[in-house]
Amino acid sequence: MLLALVTIFLVQTWLVYTDPVGRESAPLTAEASRGQELWHAHNCQSCHQVYGFGGFLGPDLTNAANQLTDERLSVVLTSGTDVMPAFHMSSEERAAVRTFLVELDLTGQGQVRAADAMSPRTLFESLFRGTATPDEPILEREERGLTILLEKNCIDCHLPNVGSAYRAADMTRMSGRLGRDGLAAILAAGVPGKAMPVFVLPTPDIDAIHAALDHLEGHGDTVRAGFENAGSGALGALFALPWFEYPRPAEQPAPTSPTPTDS
Repeated sequence: MLLALVTIFLVQTWLVYTDPVGRESAPLTAEASRGQELWHAHNCQSCHQVYGFGGFLGPDLTNAANQLTDERLSVVLTSGTDVMPAFHMSSEERAAVRTFLVELDLTGQGQVRAADAMSPRTLFESLFRGTATPDEPILEREERGLTILLEKNCIDCHLPNVGSAYRAADMTRMSGRLGRDGLAAILAAGVPGKAMPVFVLPTPDIDAIHAALDHLEGHGDTVRAGFENAGSGALGALFALPWFEYPRPAEQPAPTSPTPTDS
């Protein structure tokens, strides 16, 4: 038995160290290497992971490049958040970190810590469209607001999710609390120290977002229940997971709904 265990260990070791994955990847560009130097200089690995190795205070950033908008990355690297310090990085340094994350994303897939499931973005869109009925279709303005919310990746932070790492406001409860003017003020100024970036949007887009949020609040119980029940089972509900614990499966088509109409 001991000989068998030693043999298995040696075989596993050989497989690990002869695995070509990663060694065949192109070397980092000069810009990405500068970003990697900044990553180590600011000790990012003490809180963030790459391929599952590192700290546990923040998310694994192996494949974060396509989830972080330039606006959000700029705020995070400049002003920080509740738990992340402000690094006051220059625009050149932020660009280097962005390039590092983009090239890191191309090297492989980080560890997935949740079961296969619909992504939060697809789930959110599906639940939003699922609230439409023949008697209460989604209006054209609400549809436009949904499109903007998805384009700006708002769901990445504003989940109806008690485990959100950002502790951001639940999108299904915003409309009544903020009102249209409060929403416009936050979009225009951001939220210092909370990593909420500034969004310079025309008035019609702000009105559309408010209409979509108003629709969400009117169907909040349905949307929140959808998130809560999406991952029910042995691993628990997706509702209770931090946003970065979600997997990144291929996007699934959202259910069709009646054609939006104008009010």
